[in-house]
Order: sequence, then C-alpha cells, then structure tokens
Amino acid sequence: GNGFIYFPLLNYADGNLNFLEPILQSDDCINSLSDGGAHCGTICDAASPTFMLQHWVRDREGFRLSISEAIKRQCADTARVYGLEDRGVLAPGYLADINVIALDKIGMSKPWVANDLPAGGKRLLQSATGYKATFKSGHLTFENGQYSGATPGGLIRGPQSNPDQSSDNSALKAASYAGATITIVRPLASTGASLGICSRSFGDRSAVSKQTSASIKSSASTSLRR
Repeated sequence: GNGFIYFPLLNYADGNLNFLEPILQSDDCINSLSDGGAHCGTICDAASPTFMLQHWVRDREGFRLSISEAIKRQCADTARVYGLEDRGVLAPGYLADINVIALDKIGMSKPWVANDLPAGGKRLLQSATGYKATFKSGHLTFENGQYSGATPGGLIRGPQSNPDQSSDNSALKAASYAGATITIVRPLASTGASLGICSRSFGDRSAVSKQTSASIKSSASTSLRR
C-alpha cells in the first residue's frame, strides 16, 4: 500500500510545540532543518519554511510570531550564519530572491511516499499552496505552483561577500508582480540586519509597480543585483 503511520518520538512528548516558544524568540537560535537527506524516508525537510508561516505566524493559538520576525529568521538570519552576505534581505545590490505569498492561502498537503531515488529508494514529499510567485535573482521561476522553466541559479562555493551597489532594477520588476497580497521584506531604518514587512493588496500591475516603487525608495533603494 501507499499509506503509513507516522508517530513522532522526539521533541513532541507533550503533544504540542510549546517548548519551542522561547527558542524561537532567542537570538542564540537559528531556524534550520536539514540532515543532508539521511532521513528523507521519515521526514520532509522542505516543509519547514511553509510550516513556519502556516503554524507559527497564522494558525497557532496563543503565542505567534509576527510575519516580519518569521521571515527575518528564515531569510536574513539564516543567510548571515552561513556567510551568505549577498542575500536574505531586500536591499541595494542584494540578490532579488523573492517569494510573493498569499498568507491566507499558505498550507501543505499530507506527506506522500515517492520511490524516485536511485535503486528505487523512497522519500517523503509534500506540496505547498499560497505561493503566488517565486523569483530567483529577479527571474520568475514559479507562478502559482507551476515551474516556469527558468534556471537562473548557480553553484556557489564558500561565503559570499556583501554586494556592491547596482543600477539593476530586477527587484522592482519582481516586486511589481500582480498577486493577491505582495509581502515585501526590507531593512528597517534602525538596523540593516532587521526586517520590516510592507503588505498591501493590489488589483493591477500598474498599482503594484507604483506602490512598490515608493516603498523601496523609502528604504533609499530602487534596485537589487541579479
């Protein structure tokens, strides 16, 4: 059969995630989950970022993270701890890696088993909803869950340095995508390491472009590096 029974043994002894509340608020902890695929038949690491938005930002009763804090932890903080200084924030010269999300639509399917690894090896997969568009270096790679065919990414080796200023407007083009709700992550005025959120619902592309342009200009920027 294709069904399975999943019974978590670790970090769920009380049947809830309450013990994670202080951890998620600690500056000594970084959001990360990956074991290089060693347990891909028992867990699906790829679901972690979506679960953060669905559970800890939107659906959880009691304590919740703000959307700005959740995105900061998953983007800026993670990039910094691995030395990827050229990404993680929406700022001048940085890679225009952007997810356009509809937070009310964010969700995940039940896991399923795929036997698509070498020698028929199995792994758990989950699909996600609520992602209107994904941009890599300013190029549209996914739209409403459909792959565009673009492959703008590349192999990197070692830490990446802070980017230089650029006149490229790829961030503006990506951020002007006409979606239901566009969430833009940008540095707060007080600190370049923190993130702020500018969320608006827009109906047409021209309105998105106009409002997004004003928002990014308020951060003293109108461009990111491809």
